[in-house]
Amino acid sequence: QSDGETIFLHGPDRGVTESFTFPRQSTGEGLCLADFVAPRATGLIDYVALFAVSCGDGVRDLAERWKAEGRFLDSHILQALAIEGAEAFAELLHRR
Repeated sequence: QSDGETIFLHGPDRGVTESFTFPRQSTGEGLCLADFVAPRATGLIDYVALFAVSCGDGVRDLAERWKAEGRFLDSHILQALAIEGAEAFAELLHRR
């Protein structure tokens, strides 16, 4: 369900488990992703498809450790590679 710019995800018990707020377009019709999900006021439960990608567990911890050790460039490079790698993997999945 949606309310304004926010999409609410419901679990099996119908309770809200997560919410995502999206910006509106700054030009044109001012649309938002939430505009394409059934509004809460209708009482209807809508469906959304999501997928998540990652470059692995522990990247953030390692980057923080390197940062604490003064290895700022290594920390930054690791985070940049993880972000770009995850985005590339998402694009690969999207094209399939």
